[in-house]
This record gives sequence, structure tokens and C-alpha cells, in this order.
Amino acid sequence: ESPELADMYPLKMWMTLKLMENPDRDETELYRTFMDLYYGPAAPYLDQFRTIVATATAQKNAFIDWYANATMFTYLNAETLLSIQQLFDQAEAAVRDDATLLARVRRARMPLDHEWLERGSSLRHLAYAQGRPWDGPANLPALCAQFLDNAKEFNANSYREGAPFDELGSKLRRKYLTPVTPLSECAGLCENDWMEARSDELHLYSPGECAEHVEDPAASDGHAARMTTNHQQWAVQWPIPRDTFGFGKARCLVSVRCEAKAAEGPAFNLGVYDSEAKAPVAQKTMDIKAMAGEAYRTVDLGAIELKPGRYFWAAPLNNPDAVTAIYVDRVALIFEK
Repeated sequence: ESPELADMYPLKMWMTLKLMENPDRDETELYRTFMDLYYGPAAPYLDQFRTIVATATAQKNAFIDWYANATMFTYLNAETLLSIQQLFDQAEAAVRDDATLLARVRRARMPLDHEWLERGSSLRHLAYAQGRPWDGPANLPALCAQFLDNAKEFNANSYREGAPFDELGSKLRRKYLTPVTPLSECAGLCENDWMEARSDELHLYSPGECAEHVEDPAASDGHAARMTTNHQQWAVQWPIPRDTFGFGKARCLVSVRCEAKAAEGPAFNLGVYDSEAKAPVAQKTMDIKAMAGEAYRTVDLGAIELKPGRYFWAAPLNNPDAVTAIYVDRVALIFEK
């Protein structure tokens, strides 16, 4: 685990060490001792936070695998996250005059802030679609800046196993602190009517071999997902966010380009696949003539129903003599009303 982003890491480590010293120690007593001494007057609010998470986990029979990312914690819905946020606000207020205790509470809050930064946009969109007011963070860029300042203060060096924190920090800076011009199809729309995933949010198959994240001055934020072309793997993917499943349908747009030796012919495939139904939802084969060059083009995959198990994918055609590289800048969803 990353000490800075793991839930209640100091508590877990202290209890583990104490139980290694004496496995017969009472776990409830150990827990109470640590919470009262380490968090002081903030402990009751953090107790409630842990109860809320445990209850939500049990109610949804939630399972999170070893390499989970923050977008997978959808059993913590917006209402649950708001309740947790209020408890952390109260915890900070309870120790605001003690710099040491306040720092400990702020550090414990980092996983919550990370969750908002990863899911806040889609949760806000979902609230809008369902006609509910949005009571979550009003200014995600400001939250991002504070989160990164906290990470520096607490010497964050990783955010998951084998991944340096700078990797996450760069991703969040580009997402929230780098101005980007919307796709022309999204320009002028209400911010709640569309969302996009930039290249940092796209998943890579066989990184370093089939695909990689690279700098690309032509991309919207200066970075893109680049695929080699000597294979046919679905090397760039983006799972449709679980928090958008309440929308119904959305138009799926992809900003993409390629570098080519040939003047025409098939360049690459892209589409949306339903892993639960084991069937394609949308698919297109793009032509070199239409996609080659330094400028990104927008490919419209049409309106798709937002359902569990669906994801965007892009793949080369194992034609390196014709196409040398494929770049995906971002994927956008325009929600149907």
C-alpha cells in the first residue's frame, strides 16, 4: 500500500505490529487505544467514517482487487462520500488548534480527496442527469492543487504498488490544472452534458511494447496514448465509468490520428465492446487518407447505451509497412437527454 493514499495506514500498521508482538491482544482495545491517542478529539468522527465505509461495503457485497484504482470504489456513492466529507470537516474542526493532530487528520483525508478527484466529474454528471443538486466539491481544480500540496507535505512517494506518486501528480495536473480546448462537438454545451477521458486515463495493454503514454505537442494537453502497429491488440482501452450508467445513452467521440508511409488503405480499428454480452457495440475501420498527419481527427462512434462491462478500444492492423504509429488524444461522451 501507499502510506499516503491508503485508508488509515498508520492504524493498520500499528495494529499489525501489536498483534505480531502478541496475537492474543484484544483487537477492539488496540483500535480504541490507537484512535484516541493518535487522533485525539477527532477520533469519534473518524470512527463514524470507518463505520460508514464498512456498512457500505457489506451492503453492496463489495470486492476490490489488489490492483484497484479509485474509480472502482463505486459502492461509495455520492451520498456516502458527502457524509464522509462532513465527518472529516468536523474532525479537522475538532483539532484545528493542534497542528500535529490536524496534520494527521489531513493525511487521513487524502484517500477521500483522491476519490473526489478521480470520480467527482462523473458523479456530478450523474447528479445532474438524475435531477439532483450537486453538493460535492464545487471546485475540483482547487481541490487538486490542495491535494498535491498535501502530497508534497507528507512526502508521498507512491500511489499504488510500483507506481511513483509523480505519475499520479502529472496526470492530475493535466486533468485539472492544464487548460484544454473542448472538442468542437462539445464546445458550447453545458459542462454537465458531456465528459472526456484524456490520454492519461486510457488503459494500455502491454505498456512499452504495444502502447505507451508519450508527449505529443499536437494533442490537446500535450500528451497522447501511442500504439505501435506490428500487432492487432486492443492496446488502448477506456472502461465506461460506472458512475455514468444512470445516463442511458451517450454519443462516443474519439480524437485520434496516425503516422503513415502509405497514402491510403486501412489504418486502424476502434470501437466499443460489451464484455458481459461478449459482443461489439460499435466498430469502425478508419482509412489512412482520412487519419494520417499531425492534426487530430474526431471519429464519431455513434450513440451507445452506458452499461456495465462496456469499454472503448483502439487497435492497429499489424501493418507497420503502411502505418508507423497511432495516437489517441482523448475520448468524449456527450450525454443524450
